[in-house]
Amino acid sequence: MAATFESVKKDIVSKSLKPIYLLKREESYYLEVLSNEFEDGVLEEFEKDFNMSVFYGKDASIDSIISSAKQYPMMASHRLVILKESQTMDKRELAKLEKYLLAPTASTVLVIVNNAKDFPQALATKIGKVGVVFDSQKLKEEKVVSWIDSHVKSLGFTIEHQASAMILDYLGNNLMKISNEISKLVLNLRQRNNITVEDVSAHIGISKDYNVFELQKAIGRLDYDKVNKCVNYMVANPKENPLQVIFANIFSYFTKVLIVAQLEDKSASNIAAVLKIPAYYSNDYAILAQRMPMSKLIANIGIIREYEMKSKGVDISPFDKEGDLLKEFIYKLIH
Repeated sequence: MAATFESVKKDIVSKSLKPIYLLKREESYYLEVLSNEFEDGVLEEFEKDFNMSVFYGKDASIDSIISSAKQYPMMASHRLVILKESQTMDKRELAKLEKYLLAPTASTVLVIVNNAKDFPQALATKIGKVGVVFDSQKLKEEKVVSWIDSHVKSLGFTIEHQASAMILDYLGNNLMKISNEISKLVLNLRQRNNITVEDVSAHIGISKDYNVFELQKAIGRLDYDKVNKCVNYMVANPKENPLQVIFANIFSYFTKVLIVAQLEDKSASNIAAVLKIPAYYSNDYAILAQRMPMSKLIANIGIIREYEMKSKGVDISPFDKEGDLLKEFIYKLIH
């Protein structure tokens, strides 16, 4: 059967375990967390030596995994067998699991972790009939800020909304990277429990004054002086401000502005509902939607795509520098 992140965790905590779990798809954060939950939560520490086996797809054979899964637990309620990185295993080898699925050992929990989209669907369907299939899909961008807030809260901290937005702008929707950076950040809070914009700037390498978030706001207000300051800072600090991150965020920003420009109801609440963002961010899109003609907004989408391709080396001189490319790009967007 299909499952959620929460339902799999509940199975582990309650020890109401199915004989096989398939954890798959591309969001590595959920896969790693659940894999660790199985390792830490199914068996007591003293039970692991005789009752837990961990295999890696590149080096393992299905015959060895099945042999291990068919063993009975020693002085424990369960035996735990984990196959990690199964996406590195030949699909014909992986298909041998079908025989085990006909009569899985009830006292064994077999966990298969597949960090890719292309796990064989027929095999996944068969696993779902006797066990659990969890699809770990990438979180949509509009939900990441809420996820950051919840994740920080689960660690016993709070975070300013703009700080969460800065993290999203800089790290995208890579939850594993976000989680790792937040873990490092909270170690430096020193008896405080609230993460501020200043904390993000100091410990995740994002300038609180000259980041993509601030650049978008400056573009939205046609504040040329602030735009130039942001661009100059980014050119001087290219490692902190990779072009691909900038282009991705600016594309997302102008796409949303274009949507707002076509709305009859431009109230903050309606913009928030349509864009699926907190209402306090609505003004950032509404201002530019009112100031910039529709024809220019549409043209800017084309400019973003053009310069994104140039950043990848398409139709560009070998003498052009990244900094000059960024300056030229931003100039064309606002003029």
